Amino acid sequence: LAYVADAHYFYERGPGIAARDDSFKAAEVLHDDFFDEIDRRLAGGKVDAVFRFGHAEQVIPFAALLELPGSDQQAEPNKPLTRANNPWRGAEVSRLAANIQWIVYDDKKAPLIAMLYNERQIPFRDGCEPYAEDSYLYELAELKECLS
Repeated sequence: LAYVADAHYFYERGPGIAARDDSFKAAEVLHDDFFDEIDRRLAGGKVDAVFRFGHAEQVIPFAALLELPGSDQQAEPNKPLTRANNPWRGAEVSRLAANIQWIVYDDKKAPLIAMLYNERQIPFRDGCEPYAEDSYLYELAELKECLS
């Protein structure tokens, strides 16, 4: 049953089929809101933290959009998802109490952002350049460019 549930979420909300983003495109609203909230705070807003609670239906597409580890390998057309050809597992991508956190450090020069996925610090996807070598911190401008 877990395999059937994984296939359902993989194609409906996860990475889906190669070169297509229709399964996770709806997560762009949440993606944009993460950046909007950061911009509001840096512009003088008084809110120090924003928390949203959701379920697999929100976490899975957002993880796929961000290309988080284990959530980014798409299936080749005409080659269905199997446990042998893809490491994607719903229980790992969106485990019980799954969470994605962006932590902003504002040193007034260039805001730096770190990401935690299920309470573990991880780098942003390939192509995003960290602030310094072997760092988990990224400049806001770099993330806006590489994640758009």
